[in-house]
Amino acid sequence: MRHSRDCTRLKRSADTAMQRDLRDVDEAEGPAKRACLRSPTQPSFIQTQTPVEVIQRIFALLHPNEAIRMRRLCSFVNKCILDRHFAVRNLNHSIATLNSNTPFSTANNSSCQSAVVTSIPTKPNKYMLRNAKRFAKAFPTPLDRSWFLWPDSFQQAYLHASATPNSSHPNQSSKSNNSSVQTLPPLSETHRLPWAARNLTGIIPRALGCLQKLTYLNLSGNHLHGTIPSDLGNLTSLIELDLSSNAFTGGGIPKEFGNLTRLRRLNLSNNALGGSIPVELSRLENLEILYLVCVGLSGEIPSELSRLTKLKEMHISCNRGLRGVIPPDLWKCTQLEILCLSGNALTGCVPRELSRLEKLKVCDLGMNRLVGVVPVEVVQLPVLRELKLGGNLLVQPDEFVDARKELQRVLK
Repeated sequence: MRHSRDCTRLKRSADTAMQRDLRDVDEAEGPAKRACLRSPTQPSFIQTQTPVEVIQRIFALLHPNEAIRMRRLCSFVNKCILDRHFAVRNLNHSIATLNSNTPFSTANNSSCQSAVVTSIPTKPNKYMLRNAKRFAKAFPTPLDRSWFLWPDSFQQAYLHASATPNSSHPNQSSKSNNSSVQTLPPLSETHRLPWAARNLTGIIPRALGCLQKLTYLNLSGNHLHGTIPSDLGNLTSLIELDLSSNAFTGGGIPKEFGNLTRLRRLNLSNNALGGSIPVELSRLENLEILYLVCVGLSGEIPSELSRLTKLKEMHISCNRGLRGVIPPDLWKCTQLEILCLSGNALTGCVPRELSRLEKLKVCDLGMNRLVGVVPVEVVQLPVLRELKLGGNLLVQPDEFVDARKELQRVLK
């Protein structure tokens, strides 16, 4: 009997607490929060009485960020919102709303900053008009910024919905209202995405690999995390890729980057990627600048990198797990002007073959474990301005004193 009374008392206390929580719910968000507080075993009114079509028609009128938040109502609503057809319907309505010059307020779009520009100036100059594609994404729209946080169905739908003839991209403005406003290409047709230092968060969407015409992608200086998706290897038109200064961890450098044969500049610095340098990078026959600084690399520097005959700058430094010798075949990179391999754990001697790099201006091999005598031929390179070899166990050659006086060197 006493046990029964205790159970009744506990149940009454729980009901009282539930009622108190429901009373504290704000009027504007009452239905949503009440649905979240409802016992998961009790089916909601939405789940039992409302057709799927009605739910999708109602939620399609919301801003995409608000619609995605409604997934918390119940599993039934979550399934409706993640449907690909609903994502297309919702985004088409949102894009049409932006095009009708009725931008969403920051109250309805709390995850986007009000300072984001939704189009280029109403009176663009002639240079901007001639280079519309170049300026298309100079200022990411609110939808573009939120894209990094959306589910996969919304990300895929945004790429396709913004490119359909019946809908236009949020960067596009209505010509009927103001003919002086420049119409911009949709996201799938964009060539440049300079999203550097835009406070982007989350992971890189795999859908980004669908932008086949993309030639410039700069995501540096953001707060992106996770691993670098191998889908970026599908962007075969890329000329420049900069993912530096983010919070990527693990996964290493994707081998699929070897497919980016048009790439001229690659910067992955200041990320904890780990792993070794993929041999596949040797297929980047047009690469001119390579930055792999503070990436947490291990293993050895592949001798296959000597196939990068157009390489002008190689920065592979501050990777204490990077061991082995300096590949002697690097002399085949005849266009090399800057060679920076400092702060690693490289062993062996300074290859005499480096003296064949006649265009070398800066050579930084400091803070390694190099031993032996410094080849005088390297010191006497014709255009060499700076040579840093400190932090090793190297020996000065007798001819070192007679080397060019203007040469900046550190041998301690």
